[in-house]
Formats: sequence, structure tokens, C-alpha cells
Amino acid sequence: MKKLILFTLLIIASLYTNNVYAYEEGKWSYETERSIAPDRPTGNVTSNIFTTTFTSFITDLTIQITNKDNVVVYQEVVNVMTPSEYVIDLNFLPVGEYTYHYIHRCGHLWADFTIE
Repeated sequence: MKKLILFTLLIIASLYTNNVYAYEEGKWSYETERSIAPDRPTGNVTSNIFTTTFTSFITDLTIQITNKDNVVVYQEVVNVMTPSEYVIDLNFLPVGEYTYHYIHRCGHLWADFTIE
């Protein structure tokens, strides 16, 4: 009975949030690096806040967001020297479908998300 109640609460909670824990597509290769290569970043969108999590250093990473017509609506190059999170407020975007991209010399990762 307790498991049923917990399961029901989790379903109800998920209906009231816009969480996207995206599986990034693409390739992240360490073969091109001559020294220590950075870990791949990960991203998620929660309540129109896009968070990129870094577990190691990374330099010259381009974070890009495109709309469904593949028009760039946000782009920035970031350099991170310690494990951290990089946060972007997406409230400037209208309702629609988007893709975020991580572009780096180690590869290109992307995932789709929706602003509701």
C-alpha cells in the first residue's frame, strides 16, 4: 500500500513540472586529445532553467540553443576550470521546440526539449 501511495505521488508531481533530463546524442571522443581530455557535459531543463553540469575542466565549449527551424536563439562559449554548473534562464524563449548543442573539439552533443 505504501508503494502504491508513493508511486501515485511521484506521478502527480511529474505532471506539474517541465523536467527534461535529456540523453544527449552525438559523439564525444577523447582520441583527439594529447593530454587529459574533459568529461562530457550533461544538461537538463527544469521549469525553463537550462543547467549544464561539468564534472571536470573544459575550455572553449560552445553552448548553443536552436529552435525547430534550426535558427540559433542563444550561443555562448564557456570555460570551466572546476566541477560546477552553468545556468541559463530560458524565460526569454517563446513556447516551442528547441535543441541544445554542446560543440567542442572532443565532439558535438545535442538533445531536444520543449518550452511549454
